[in-house]
Amino acid sequence: MMVYHKSNTCRINRAVREQIEIIINILISSTSGISSIILGGGFGRGEGMIKSDGTAFQQLSDYDIFVIISERLNKGKIKEITKKLRDTLASDYPDYIKRLDADIRFIEERRMGSRIPVLRFYDLKYGSRVIWGEDARKLIPEFTKEDLPINEGFRLIFNRFCFITNWLSTDAINNQKNNTNKLIFEISKTTT
Repeated sequence: MMVYHKSNTCRINRAVREQIEIIINILISSTSGISSIILGGGFGRGEGMIKSDGTAFQQLSDYDIFVIISERLNKGKIKEITKKLRDTLASDYPDYIKRLDADIRFIEERRMGSRIPVLRFYDLKYGSRVIWGEDARKLIPEFTKEDLPINEGFRLIFNRFCFITNWLSTDAINNQKNNTNKLIFEISKTTT
């Protein structure tokens, strides 16, 4: 995890662990058949971005959560769980946490073995951590970064530049003070 203000690292790590526990508890209480909950993306790799000014902190990258389930959930149930999760994260924390977000993806366990070698599943298999249940990542077939199609690299670069251009819109420029940290974060993701 990247923290701009080092003196607050323990407090931030504790808050991140608390948030992860809330996410796990909501997911487990909201649906049955979960075999694994995996934290992916920046936080799964230990690279989640948080800005702190010493008293308050702001989450700059979201939690990428993969929920491995026995049966497919309908869209209504997924919306319900996601809303409950976001509402709880937004209301359970005091003013010192300014922004919380989680991106939840549900994957049927039986479909884990049919994952094709694309960047998202490479990251899920090799750049994530199990935060609850069994290690369902072992169900994804082995593949190396050399197995990834070259268009995955182009897609990633194009995606990152689209994020950056979004932050250069008229609205973003007019609210530059509020968006500077997010723009810096998106540029750093694009250039690394």
